Amino acid sequence: MYEPLKQYILDGLPTFATCAGLILLAEHIDNDPTVHLGTLPVTVKRNAYGRQIGLAFHPELGDDVRLHQKFLAL
Repeated sequence: MYEPLKQYILDGLPTFATCAGLILLAEHIDNDPTVHLGTLPVTVKRNAYGRQIGLAFHPELGDDVRLHQKFLAL
């Protein structure tokens, strides 16, 4: 799956990436020799600010499912 997707991007497929997607597209990852698609000429720091679970709101960790319901209703 990587190779066809990489070729589509290299052939001009408009691509937007944040978070994990940015890591997949980056040509270089600081302190990590891994390159995934490597189609974006940037260097990123993976988990530069610590674990995401400590920074992000995760309603699935509690009983409030309203956020998920709102997303699914879109």
